[in-house]
Amino acid sequence: DHLRGLLLPSGGEKVLPYLVNKAVSCLFTLCTSLLDIEQIQSDLMRLLLCVLKMPEMCRQELQTKIIKGVSMIVAKRGKFLRSRPEWEILVCVYESVLESPKIFPQAFKEVVTWVTKLGEDGLGLWNYGALLHLLFALALSPHAVPSIVSKALELSFYLFSTVPPPDSSSPTLSQPLPCCIEANNEAQPELKENLEGGSETNRDRDRDATSLFWRECVYPALWRYSKLCRCSSLSVRGVAIGFLQKALLLPRLGRMTAEDWWACFELIIFPALFPLSGAGDQERALYVSGSVLLSKTFLRSLPLLSPLPNFSALWMVILNYFGKSGVGGGDSGETVGEALKNMVLMLVA
Repeated sequence: DHLRGLLLPSGGEKVLPYLVNKAVSCLFTLCTSLLDIEQIQSDLMRLLLCVLKMPEMCRQELQTKIIKGVSMIVAKRGKFLRSRPEWEILVCVYESVLESPKIFPQAFKEVVTWVTKLGEDGLGLWNYGALLHLLFALALSPHAVPSIVSKALELSFYLFSTVPPPDSSSPTLSQPLPCCIEANNEAQPELKENLEGGSETNRDRDRDATSLFWRECVYPALWRYSKLCRCSSLSVRGVAIGFLQKALLLPRLGRMTAEDWWACFELIIFPALFPLSGAGDQERALYVSGSVLLSKTFLRSLPLLSPLPNFSALWMVILNYFGKSGVGGGDSGETVGEALKNMVLMLVA
């Protein structure tokens, strides 16, 4: 209570920077020393939330201290934190001081250390989502140079490829997955809404038909790659498409069910690729990369998807993507044509 009173003065009490500085130091020292004690974990995490409620001016003046404090907690006590709310609090506190361009490179360097260390002995579903959120927040920051964006995506891919899967899968429904992708003209507004919308809390993600592996491990990472594929920077979009393709071809996705792959096309792949066009050299290169991604993913998932009653609707949407004009001839047209040919050959085989 004494610490809380120093961090958040009540009423008309004056904020004393010196005391606030000492209180923040004391708070991080306590957390670093005592967070492994279950009986007081929740109290300490509630105290950390006080940092978010501090006056903006105070918090910005203590940027370096907050970044080092959170990093010390992760390094010394991270493996004892086994619940999502605890990690979400840590990430929120850390993210609250990333607006300064001066502190940003050091903050990113600390996160690289976190992920590397946690990947060795402390990565689980309890911190996977929070770490992904932080990495993509760093990648989307206006202070992120291309090397930081690439490194952030590389680390996110490392998390995605190493996070332990859930212990069990949720049962799949016996009835067919509802068809939310229609190829006819009347359904195009609905398709457009699906492509332009979507969020991490999209209700479609929680369909009973999809597996726990998809919902807990796959979707959180792929949704973020898909979002980056639609950002304004063409260079970032190119890097994101590359990592999305690598992720979709990982052997561990062999756990996915037909319903998982259907959701993947609807919620991840189509929203990422349909905004692309063949106009302009850079945009054309992205479109070609997207064509290869779509073809390889389709071929991988075809044995599971083809028996679904609405498979023809999925195929029509894919043809719609390949039917875009503006790619032209040359190497680009040849690559797109080869990708389409491979899919057709597999369908008629």
